Amino acid sequence: MKNNNPLNILNVTVLFQQQRYIIPVLFLFYIQNGLTLSDFLLFQSIFYFTGLIAEIPAGYIGDIFQRKHVLIFSYCLFIIRILLWLTCPNYLTILSGEILYGLSKSFYRGVSDGYIYDYLKINNITQSMLPKYGKFNFYMSTGSAISCLIGAYLYKYFGFTVLLTIELLFNSIAVFMLFSLPKLPQYKKKINFKIHLMRIIHISKKH
Repeated sequence: MKNNNPLNILNVTVLFQQQRYIIPVLFLFYIQNGLTLSDFLLFQSIFYFTGLIAEIPAGYIGDIFQRKHVLIFSYCLFIIRILLWLTCPNYLTILSGEILYGLSKSFYRGVSDGYIYDYLKINNITQSMLPKYGKFNFYMSTGSAISCLIGAYLYKYFGFTVLLTIELLFNSIAVFMLFSLPKLPQYKKKINFKIHLMRIIHISKKH
């Protein structure tokens, strides 16, 4: 990886983290494990609601703790989801997995932009924030597109166990790569969580 640029590492890790081959056949996974269409719709609603609510503390936590560690934590949440679904898929573990997925997504999206900005800040190139974050999102979208395109094909020949095992492999590699990211100086805002929450509510009402 060119000059071991942390942003290049971050981009590759999100590409790997987005290898979610089970997504295009997720409903079939629910059915195979005794759940219904109603369960599927309910769990997906819970997933989106979890992600929405978790966005609020995610950015705040990213300002308190090292963003590198929060990123690792977020990826590990998704790995726990995979392990639950691999070892004991049932109503509770599938629901737990969707909640973990929502939390994971909120934390890595809420912290990755901060990490990118911190890196650009110490190199005095914050004017590159938009293209750098755009590139990060390109890798993220590409990872999703790849997994969705071939997930159904892999399921047809190999089944859910193989799909989840491949996801586990890619996500484990992503976590391993995150450990190589440097700890960057963070420009923390000394705002308590209540004020942080009130600002978000004010912005939401304003827009």
